[in-house]
Amino acid sequence: MINNREDERIANLLNDNRLIGPLFGTNFFYSDMQNNRGETSTPLKNLGFLDEELRSGSYQQRIHPEDYSTYLDLWKRVHDGWEDELYCEYRLSDLNGEWHWIETHAIVVERQEDGSIATIVGVDREINSRKNAEEYLRKQFHDIQRKYEIAESLRQTSTLIASDLGLTNNLITGIRQLATIVSFDRCGVYSLETNSITELLVYPTGNAKKIPAPTEFLDEINRSPYPIIRDDLGETFSLRSLLVVPLRQKDTTVGLVLLGAEQIGFFRGADLYPVTAFADILAVAIGNNQELRKTVAELESDGLTGLLTRRSFNREIEKLWKEFTELYSENAIAMVDIDHFKKINDTFGHPAGDCVIREIAELFNLNLRKGDMLARYGGDEFIAVLPNTNATTARQIMDRIREVCANREMPSNTGRITVSIGIAESTGARQVSEVIADADSALYQSKKNGRNRVECI
Repeated sequence: MINNREDERIANLLNDNRLIGPLFGTNFFYSDMQNNRGETSTPLKNLGFLDEELRSGSYQQRIHPEDYSTYLDLWKRVHDGWEDELYCEYRLSDLNGEWHWIETHAIVVERQEDGSIATIVGVDREINSRKNAEEYLRKQFHDIQRKYEIAESLRQTSTLIASDLGLTNNLITGIRQLATIVSFDRCGVYSLETNSITELLVYPTGNAKKIPAPTEFLDEINRSPYPIIRDDLGETFSLRSLLVVPLRQKDTTVGLVLLGAEQIGFFRGADLYPVTAFADILAVAIGNNQELRKTVAELESDGLTGLLTRRSFNREIEKLWKEFTELYSENAIAMVDIDHFKKINDTFGHPAGDCVIREIAELFNLNLRKGDMLARYGGDEFIAVLPNTNATTARQIMDRIREVCANREMPSNTGRITVSIGIAESTGARQVSEVIADADSALYQSKKNGRNRVECI
């Protein structure tokens, strides 16, 4: 608080119009509450404010609603004597209702005996230019931050797509990442091969919101491989807006992503960049999956079991294994042998032996996962390649199939048949021949330790 002698000096100065007169017409203002007089700053005069409005406090009605509470709190602290200095930035409306940013810096130079303000002086400045510059910089920063978030989400998604997750889990992870930067109510991901569409994922699951069939957009995608925005799908669909993005790999459309929203006209041009960037990543995952399935489908099959022959397996496994090790950090190979098969042939004859081989092959086919690869490696021996699988998971899978085989009554009246299994795990880029040799060694241990069991190296 300013002392009494200083109060008196400043009060005399304020009463001397010869001294303060030159200040008026500038940003300076003062208010003498005791004598109900004062002078308004030029910026506030330009907005149409009167001296009486400022002294009565009615000017506060023209403060922007978003700034009012902050201004009032700061003013109350000065009014109640907690502070003698007021600094605030806020918006005031002119007589036409347009908003102007004002910076006020004021000091209480005299208080009455009850502590209320007697005299206050200060400066008002219009700061629209500075605020506009701040808003521009804030927007620029927001844009940079958004681009960073998109780039980071893309980096995370790329890492996950190349990690040890299956295709479906990869897609779910990618769509969840996409949802962090682009809003939508439902998403569908589809694989496209020779104009045949397969649904890979609809997210979120269990959602009854109806989304258009992707086949409706095939002609447009084939004509022009660019995203399509539909602003109003009509009341037939609960999702009224749609963003269709083709998934392209090596100039080929390998799939589609459909994003739907309940609101009409929901999607904007700004959504295209992050969606198409994600589409490039998803296209890699789907395209690689299609290539692997196509390669496996083209391999020769064994006439008895329908499985790959050892010859075709050996011809293609190097290339396939390279693909697997690039896509996944962990892979496994299992060698399977039918226990006491020679005795089956000797006791029941070769037709019964063939029946057992077909039955065991069928049981493995039914119980292996969709992405696993199975071949007939010898007369009664099979080899299974389990991409994206560590030793623990491979053992669980194979032990389950071993139990299925052991509990199955063979149609050839040979009784129950058991199998011995050896597993080798590969982390990194080991040669496939080394992994097969390890799996064969594990199979030998399985037989040596009593058969009808799984051993892992």
